Amino acid sequence: MTTGITSAKALRLTRHLLTGVVIVLSIVLIAMVIPPLERQMDRWGLSPRHENMTEVYVPNADKVPTKYKSGKAQNVDFAIRNLEGKQTTYKYTITATKKNGGVVMELKKGSITLNQGEMSNIHEQVTIRDMGKRVHLEVKLSNGQSIGYWVTQE
Repeated sequence: MTTGITSAKALRLTRHLLTGVVIVLSIVLIAMVIPPLERQMDRWGLSPRHENMTEVYVPNADKVPTKYKSGKAQNVDFAIRNLEGKQTTYKYTITATKKNGGVVMELKKGSITLNQGEMSNIHEQVTIRDMGKRVHLEVKLSNGQSIGYWVTQE
C-alpha cells in the first residue's frame, strides 16, 4: 500500500515539475519572440503610435461675436494646444474674407511658442474695414490648420 501512495505522490510531483518547466520555457520563448515580432509589426505599421497634432479652437464658442462695425476694433479669441511631441512655434494670421470670397484682408499676424502638452488662449484685437454685409473671420496657422466664423455688419 505504501508503494501506491508514494507512486501517486511521485506522479503528482512529476506533473507539477513538468508544468513548471513548460511555464518557464514558454516565458523564455515569448521573451525571445516578442521583440522581433514588435519590430516587424512596427515596420508594417500595425503598432499603435502617438499622433503628433495641434488643436486650434474657439474656447468660448457661445461668446463669439456675430456682428462687426466697420473701423471699430473687436476681439478675436482662440486657443492652441501643442500635442506635437516637442516644443513648437506656431505662426498665425487672422484674415477677413468677403462673403463671395473675392477680397481677403489680413488683419493681424502673430506667433507663440508652446511646449509639448501646453495650451494657450490667445486674445487679439482686429479692426475690419467695410467689407460688406457678411465677412468670414479666419485664424490660419502656418501648419495649415484654420478655424473661422461669420460676422454680419451692423
